[in-house]
Amino acid sequence: MRVGHLLGYARVSTTDQQPQLQGDELTAVGCWKLYTDTASGALDRRPALDAVLADLRPGDTLVVWRLDRLGRSLRHLIEVMTELDSRGVGFRSLRESIDTTTPAGRLVFHLFASLAQFERELIVERTKAGLSAARARGRKGGRPPALSAEQVVQARRMYDERELTVEQIAKVLRGWRTSIYRALRAQQTAAGAGTATAAGVAAPPDVHCADVRCAGRNGAGSPAAPPACTFRGGCPRPVGVVSRTHLSVRVELVSGRGEDFWPRPGRVLLAVRSMTFDALARAVDTAFGRWDLAHLHTFDLADGMLLTGPGDAWEDEPQNRPVARSDGVRLSRLAAGEQFSYTFDMGDDWTHLCTVGQSRVDPYEVYGLLPEVPVPVWGWGSCPISTDAGSTTTRNRPAPAAARPAAG
Repeated sequence: MRVGHLLGYARVSTTDQQPQLQGDELTAVGCWKLYTDTASGALDRRPALDAVLADLRPGDTLVVWRLDRLGRSLRHLIEVMTELDSRGVGFRSLRESIDTTTPAGRLVFHLFASLAQFERELIVERTKAGLSAARARGRKGGRPPALSAEQVVQARRMYDERELTVEQIAKVLRGWRTSIYRALRAQQTAAGAGTATAAGVAAPPDVHCADVRCAGRNGAGSPAAPPACTFRGGCPRPVGVVSRTHLSVRVELVSGRGEDFWPRPGRVLLAVRSMTFDALARAVDTAFGRWDLAHLHTFDLADGMLLTGPGDAWEDEPQNRPVARSDGVRLSRLAAGEQFSYTFDMGDDWTHLCTVGQSRVDPYEVYGLLPEVPVPVWGWGSCPISTDAGSTTTRNRPAPAAARPAAG
């Protein structure tokens, strides 16, 4: 059977203090080994204390000169003594004559534990009473909101205008990007939760589908029996979906391979102002059925700027006008009603006339879409793309009436 040992622990707060007094008394009572710390008693973790606790074995006894040498917190003292008791380790304090290996010492230990439990319950009771009093005065706990109500309204306005990115909005409002997103989602959720009726009863949220092509959007049904969505397997707008207005860009194919087309085939695309002209170019080429996107392309903007493809190399780059890469310029340069041209494949010169719509569009509200890239939503006319360079699938523009041959 293993014989228990006495392990002594001494502590001084500063290097100016000397631990010899504690060491002499601990050695006098028969401590087999001494552990000494130079640290504040307010610290729960101390090198020598951790070492002695690790070295203690069942049957051993931890000896201190005085209780405050082990720690100044009653909570910490109870935790240490409870751990020692669970491991079968005794505890002695010389000045307070506490010895948990004796019945009287165990009684003192339980008194300490009861006092600690009483202190914890008092703290909890005072905390609950303080919270109740604060709530009665209209105060809420927790961290204050990052944005005020006025800032949330301002963030919503700037977000819907699409002039700035969310990161730029955050810098304007001196906040974080995540705070902007969180505030906009909370506002969207609150707006969709319904408004209070005159009788003080909350009105049911809008249950109609968000798509104009759905028969349920126009009010067929009732709040008790909402209409079923007839488009894309069901709506309504998901909770947290923030409205984003997109530019509407009408793109007409004017000419290519030396021919002018009439009637002009065209497509209407939606794009966010933060997207780049390069993304718009890829969307236009895809909308017109082009499979080889490795050709050169250019945008000729109304303000005189020429945009070239990201990897395009020019032998005779124009020197009398500003030139930039299409992947580095955003669509925010465009104004409502502005026209510009887009040319694809410098050999065939597929030239397009692009016109920005007068008003912006919410793609989810109108088309049931949440596009992350420019996307075509409507089109007309066949695409004049063929393997034979001398033929197309569209007709040439008719000659003016004065130039037409007389009938008969």
